[in-house]
This record gives sequence, structure tokens and C-alpha cells, in this order.
Amino acid sequence: MEAKDPIPDADVEMPDAEQKEEVQPTEPNPVPGEKPGMAIGGLVNQKFVSDLMEMGYTREVAEKSLLNTGNSGAGPATDWIQEHQDDPDFLEEMRVGEVTTEDPNKPKLSKEEKERILNERIAAVRK
Repeated sequence: MEAKDPIPDADVEMPDAEQKEEVQPTEPNPVPGEKPGMAIGGLVNQKFVSDLMEMGYTREVAEKSLLNTGNSGAGPATDWIQEHQDDPDFLEEMRVGEVTTEDPNKPKLSKEEKERILNERIAAVRK
């Protein structure tokens, strides 16, 4: 008795290695009326957000207050809310650009300057 093939025959064309297109990451399409940047929900403790929302604050206010208090809890966040509730942008959603650890005040070096510094450091190590 012949064993049945578990996968039925199908006419599926597989691209050759040369035919594969490289997929480049793209920025998400902006939604009309949406602020640019990344939503801050992933940067704050969602348990604290829930706690603040149970107190009656909106998600936007809860997330903004937590981000501005270093995600240190509902207590400091409510203090921040009390201090900033009259700010003109208080109820607006906060969005951030790309998060980076690079110091924005640090001067940018040219390729030649980077190469010179690298060569100086290599020479200092060889001494």
C-alpha cells in the first residue's frame, strides 16, 4: 500500500534568488489629522496608565504624565497632572520622534575627523 503524500500538489512558483526583491523598511503612512512621531504608550507602564484611567483621567493625560515623571508611579503622575492641567496642550496626545541615546548637543564629526581620532587612539595604544 502506497503512503499518501501529506501535502497535495500545488502549482506554486517560488522566485529564484536573483528575482527576490529587497524589502526596504518604510515609515508608516501618516493618518490624516494625526501628529507625526511615535505614540508614547509603549514607553510607559501600562499598569500605571490603568490606575490613572480608573481615577478618571484620559489615556493621553495618563501616558503624558507618566512619561514626564519618569514612569515613577500614579502618585507622582497625579502631582504632575495637578501642576500642568492648565497647560494649553494638556489634553493633547503626546508623540515622540525616534528615541536615541546619542547626545544631541555633541558636535557631529566628519569622516576625516573620526578617522584622525581613531588613528590617534590606535597610536596611543601602541606606545
